[in-house]
Amino acid sequence: MRLKKITRNRFLKNKYHFKRKNLLKKIDEVLLDVSSNDINKGLLVSIFKDYMDEHEANIKQIFFDNKDGLLVGKLRSDLFDSVILTIFDILDKIKFPISNPTTADYLSIVAVGGYGRNNLSPGSDIDLLILTPYKITPRIEKIFETLLYMLWDLKIKVGYAVRSLEESISKSKIDNTICTSLLDARLIAGNQSLWLKFQDAFKKEIILKEKHNFFTEKLKERRVRHLKMGDSSYLLEPNIKEGKGGIRDLNTLRWIIHFIYQVKDSNSYLNKNIMSKDEALLYDRSEKFLSRLRTMMHYCSNRNSDRLTFDLQVLIANKLGYKNHIGSSEVERLMKHYYLFAKDVGYLTASIIERIENDKFKKNKLKIKDFFLQLKKEKNGIFAFYDKKIHLIKNYSNISALNIFRAYNFSVEKDYQLSANLTNLIKQNLKKIDSYRNNIKANTFFINILMNENNSEAVLRNMNETGVLGRFIPDFGKVVAQVQHDMYHTYTVDEHTINAIGILRKIYSGEFAEKFPLASKVVKNVVSKKVLFVALFLHDIAKGRGGNHSILGGEVAKSLCPRFGMSADETETVVWLIENHLLLSQVAFKRDLDDINTILDLKTKIQSAELLRLLYVLTVADISAVGPEIWNNWKANLLKIVFNETLIAINGSGDEKSRQLREKQFKAKLYERLDGWNEKLFKKYSSRFYPYYWTNVSEDLHYRHAEIIKEADKNNLKLKVSANPLNDQGVTEVSIYTQDHSGLFARTCAGLALSGTSVQDARIVTSKDGMSINSFLVSAANPNAVISSRSRINVLIDNVSKTISEERDPKLLLNEFKNIQIPSRLDKIHIEPRVLIDNLTSRTHTLIEINSKDKIGLLYSLASELFLMGLQVSTARISTYGVRVVDVFYVQDMTGSKIVQENKINQIKDKLMNCLVYSEKAGISKNKHLEEA
Repeated sequence: MRLKKITRNRFLKNKYHFKRKNLLKKIDEVLLDVSSNDINKGLLVSIFKDYMDEHEANIKQIFFDNKDGLLVGKLRSDLFDSVILTIFDILDKIKFPISNPTTADYLSIVAVGGYGRNNLSPGSDIDLLILTPYKITPRIEKIFETLLYMLWDLKIKVGYAVRSLEESISKSKIDNTICTSLLDARLIAGNQSLWLKFQDAFKKEIILKEKHNFFTEKLKERRVRHLKMGDSSYLLEPNIKEGKGGIRDLNTLRWIIHFIYQVKDSNSYLNKNIMSKDEALLYDRSEKFLSRLRTMMHYCSNRNSDRLTFDLQVLIANKLGYKNHIGSSEVERLMKHYYLFAKDVGYLTASIIERIENDKFKKNKLKIKDFFLQLKKEKNGIFAFYDKKIHLIKNYSNISALNIFRAYNFSVEKDYQLSANLTNLIKQNLKKIDSYRNNIKANTFFINILMNENNSEAVLRNMNETGVLGRFIPDFGKVVAQVQHDMYHTYTVDEHTINAIGILRKIYSGEFAEKFPLASKVVKNVVSKKVLFVALFLHDIAKGRGGNHSILGGEVAKSLCPRFGMSADETETVVWLIENHLLLSQVAFKRDLDDINTILDLKTKIQSAELLRLLYVLTVADISAVGPEIWNNWKANLLKIVFNETLIAINGSGDEKSRQLREKQFKAKLYERLDGWNEKLFKKYSSRFYPYYWTNVSEDLHYRHAEIIKEADKNNLKLKVSANPLNDQGVTEVSIYTQDHSGLFARTCAGLALSGTSVQDARIVTSKDGMSINSFLVSAANPNAVISSRSRINVLIDNVSKTISEERDPKLLLNEFKNIQIPSRLDKIHIEPRVLIDNLTSRTHTLIEINSKDKIGLLYSLASELFLMGLQVSTARISTYGVRVVDVFYVQDMTGSKIVQENKINQIKDKLMNCLVYSEKAGISKNKHLEEA
């Protein structure tokens, strides 16, 4: 029997029509005059493979020609349909034929899931249901087993289930995942009457009876998924399928509409009044964009990849034709586009789901409350309050700008959400806000929302998602979905700002008294709460424009603050805070705090205790809002030192007598904490250090240093290396106690690099008797994590000890460096290397600041190069911002002087720049003279 005569040709009767006739012709040649037992399975698989490879390549080319991800999903579904149908026909009619089949022999091959809805992405598996009327017969078992084996031989990943009609219905009642997959089911091959019977039963037993249960389960599943993936649309490397505002949210909406309204085609949403014209358009645009993006991700990564990682972002931005603009790269423009769609999808799904809930499941409840709504109409204007939401008393076609702000003000005052109908009405009337930007009442409402003690960040986020914030403050609209492609900033600028406001609110309320003890104490003495909130809200408002965003942001604040009802003095303070909002962190993380002039210079710039308090609290909120792992005790202690020392200097109590008193207090606290120390031993120990050590090092580090030095002295150790995991800070502290000598810093960095660590910070301390107690904060470079296992700590200690004591062969060290792997996804991120030399900041040292992409061994390369040039490193400050590192070295020449000769400065720049350029290309810097360090 010839296959052409029995198989059906129903695939894509358009310009993308598959050449299935050629496939059938080749198969017929194999099957000609061959008995069912002699069919050459291997040859058939080869034919199918060639057929699939040809059309997969064609489909890929079609995509790169028109960038239509939905079309790819349809084409690939049809391609797989043609293969499965053809294999089934071979098995059903030729391999396992039956003359007079009974009902028990019926079999339906059904596509489910994404494959079922004709949306099969390049890296996706196919999911099949083998549907039978009753129990499986031996013939049915042979057919589906042979089918599956052939698909596996074709390297097709298949998820499958074999169920009877009755079992499929019963499992759908108790398993929401199965129920959902069957919503998208469609027949590929087999018995049509069985399939129609199943569809009828599924509609009667499931869709018509389980609406409320399905709806409730889908919402619960959605909440759990958002929490698992990160409950924000603005994550650094978003999962575009499962994340908030992603493809799964659109699917969830589609499934709910299908279940509740029996509408399967998204084109009917508008006709059935399920969505407005704008909503239906937004749904279609979002689906097309996300499908295009996901398809490109799958093709570029050659796998089922739904997380938009950094390396993919770079590649895809280029493939999709994004271009660099002033202030934003092509990658940042791609991600802004994505985040805007994610925001819209989040709003769209939440709004329509709430509308469906009210329409289908709360109608009776609403009728009962009508009387009470009318009673509240006069009291609250057009608003009524119930179910923890703010509703419209009746259907309005318009809402004034003031009522928009009044609604949000009620929302923050009562801690109520806005209803879906009210939110939709606001979105339809956004243009009215334009003429109210300078309205006193509207601005008063906004400031009250911003500063409110209730959940102000949730209301601000809702205002942002509906477009109100961007409309009311166009400068804020420019940073909506604005990203920074650096692996440091976890959120977009607008989301970071709103997170920061939430953190500041919790500092004020006392909720964060344990997490931010100093800020919680300082904020109680802040005179102008309004200044602090407005400055924090505007601190990043000029990002993405090119130029210094702090200075540009100050200019924006000059025009906005009077609108917000702020006096000239308040405006001046806000502008100063925005222009200087990075000042404290730059000093804390990049300057030598042991240098008295560091604090004196900061005092000169700040001058006022109130400004210092404002700036400190703003800095804490800003840094901690960058991402969940950014704030740690190390940063907290550095900022605490800067704040306390500057406050003392501003208050005029920074004289020698006051410093001696504080030094005495530090020593007393440490002595009380140490066990097994007598007064004589402690006095001898404490006299070994310079005064700055006692006031500029944390109490915990004092304690660990003392124990290390005591053990080393007791056992006459020339070198003591200790590693202590600091889990609360996400780092491991490595301390080295030994005789100070040239090249010590470089060799320590070599041992740390050899251990596969990334240095987050370093503190160099030299005692009066020429001993060095240096502490480094490190994390595992791949993956970035605390080094806590005993085996890894032992390796780290061994590597550092042997590189310092020169037991390690330098040539071997270089070879081992080369074997250290860096995650390839970071290689696509480019950081422009810079070397800055500063002879103004310090009176005694030259500052060398390095900006570069972080790599294992980079710090070692820089340190050894400085050593080879005859420079002594007195202090090193290392700050890591995602993949970008800022290293600051305080150096002197061999005579203890600053480097002032122009030719020497240029030589330093050239040598260090060569290190950075080589590091960018090779992962580590080349140094032929390692043994000299």
